[in-house]
Amino acid sequence: MVWILTFALLLSTTLVVIFLRYSQRQKFWKRQNVETIGVLEFIQKVKKDHLFLVVDKIYQELCAEDKPCKVVESLLNTTVILQDQNAIKEVLTSQFENFPDRGFYINHRDPLLVNLARFHYDIWKAMRLKLTPAFSPAKMKYIFPTMAEVGDHFVQVLQQQIFRGEDIVDMHDICKRFSMDVIGTVAFGIECNSLKNPQAEFKLQGEKALLQHFRTFWDQFAEKYSWLMHFINFKYHSQDSIRFFTHIVQETLTYREKENIKRNDFMDLLIECRNVEAENKNEKPHMSLEMMVGQVFIFFVGGYESTAAALSQALFELSRNTEIQDKARQEVMQVKSEHGDKITHDSLKSLKYIQQIVQETLRKYPIVPALLRYCRHTTTLNSSTGSITLPKDTTVMIPVYSIHNNPDFYPNPQAFFPERFDEAAEAERPPHTFLTFGDGPRNCIAAGFGKMELLFGLATLLSKFRFSVSAKTPQEVEFKKNVRYIASVENGIYLKVEIL
Repeated sequence: MVWILTFALLLSTTLVVIFLRYSQRQKFWKRQNVETIGVLEFIQKVKKDHLFLVVDKIYQELCAEDKPCKVVESLLNTTVILQDQNAIKEVLTSQFENFPDRGFYINHRDPLLVNLARFHYDIWKAMRLKLTPAFSPAKMKYIFPTMAEVGDHFVQVLQQQIFRGEDIVDMHDICKRFSMDVIGTVAFGIECNSLKNPQAEFKLQGEKALLQHFRTFWDQFAEKYSWLMHFINFKYHSQDSIRFFTHIVQETLTYREKENIKRNDFMDLLIECRNVEAENKNEKPHMSLEMMVGQVFIFFVGGYESTAAALSQALFELSRNTEIQDKARQEVMQVKSEHGDKITHDSLKSLKYIQQIVQETLRKYPIVPALLRYCRHTTTLNSSTGSITLPKDTTVMIPVYSIHNNPDFYPNPQAFFPERFDEAAEAERPPHTFLTFGDGPRNCIAAGFGKMELLFGLATLLSKFRFSVSAKTPQEVEFKKNVRYIASVENGIYLKVEIL
């Protein structure tokens, strides 16, 4: 009976403290003339619509009222939604040292969470230096032939499907299989065969682990109360997912070391890092097996759905804008004729219009609709209308989708207009208005790889096929409401595909 009373007293005391702190934070924002929105109201809105559309409505209200930010205040944490470009610049670059982390949960007993995207600054900085060589231009050129082989399989599978009379194709699904096979061979060093077998184990296991990885509420809660999450050993991924990816990495390591095989891919770089550490035992962080598993897994997380979505969304827009598609194909054919009738790594830089199409697709459909940064110290941001003080442990949300669809930066933003990204137009836009790959020191390390894959994939498809709308083509691309961090395509993107 005593322990029940003790527990009740502790619980009631904790709730009172939490409520008092909540009240103090409300007064803190009121003194700065910053509006707040209750978390229950915010959750109700998110239940009805995707997170990035809810945030976009808030962003538009802030623009109309010329206010720099709005705060979503809950009992346990605080999120500041920024609208002001000056403040956004300070978070991403000028005051990066105060916002170096994304505020994501890490549990070293769940190796799929131990990765570059989630690391706190000290570990992230050292690991980024180690991994940067894997994404150098020279490395991209070296792995391009491997990607090109997967591209050949992509074309063959799509041709075979059309020969069977199945010319209405879910391009999002087949682009996912292409993306999966590229990542499998480049990051894991294995043949996934998901293009030929949509039910391949790697694809099924990867998609299951991907759904487990994005947990908006727990990331917000766990960063501030990580001691509690570690105490109960809370993991995002199932033991089945952890075992599957750990086994693949372990098997690849054993085979390469036994047979002395080098492929000069991402896995080779991780092996090289581990071997260097063996010679210099003081070097940190250590490239343990768990650390290697985490890095190849985040390569998969960052590149799988993002590439598939962008590639199929580009084709969706080209199907609705046939004059753009014709112009793009003409450029591809011209460049191919100058490079032995092939799409080579060197030829990609000549595909200027295709590059603009890719950029415009990533503008209109950013795979990560909002960037998150975690305030490590009480910080004052300078906005265009005054200063804002953020308390320690505040989460900052930068609404990428909203910025990309702001008519002040991109007139008539709902139109698909690749020329927005010619050199003259880009030079006129203010900085930090294209954020698909982030910005500042903590931008996407694999941006070069992602762009290369999209350029190659789109150019290859346009050189072999014509795409048009069909009765099954959606009026607009739909997104899964239950996946918060990324704009994940729902219900497919069906297009009519013809062989040229």
